[in-house]
Amino acid sequence: MKKLLFTLTLFIAFATQAQTLTEKDLLGTWKLSTSTMHGVLINFETGKVTTTEGYEDAYSPEEIQKIEQGIKGEHPFPLSVTFDKGNSITFLVGKEKEQHTYELIVKNGKTFIGDGTDEYEVQLENATVITFFYANEDDGNVTISFKK
Repeated sequence: MKKLLFTLTLFIAFATQAQTLTEKDLLGTWKLSTSTMHGVLINFETGKVTTTEGYEDAYSPEEIQKIEQGIKGEHPFPLSVTFDKGNSITFLVGKEKEQHTYELIVKNGKTFIGDGTDEYEVQLENATVITFFYANEDDGNVTISFKK
């Protein structure tokens, strides 16, 4: 029984540690890949728009097509973020750049990125995809993913 508890404790400690990100994990340029909001998944790499589970009947094919057309014509893409040493982050939208500082905050085994005002949960998958999660009253649950 003691061996089982010890093994379980090590597993939990390792799992928690694996979810904690460092500045080094984020360094480099990341390009916008996907975004989910209001039950709509937008794949910016392909320009394809689909609905997420539970929202299949919420949007007509015409509404989906209108969103796809908006992505291709109205928005100044590509969008990318670059993380530099010293907790510096630069957003590039079209040809416009915005530079900010950030901090990484660990709470309950999850990593959040904050700017002193807002905090967003952030996860890294296979060292090549970074996803930000947040929720608010207007947008509901939102995910935004970037690829290296």
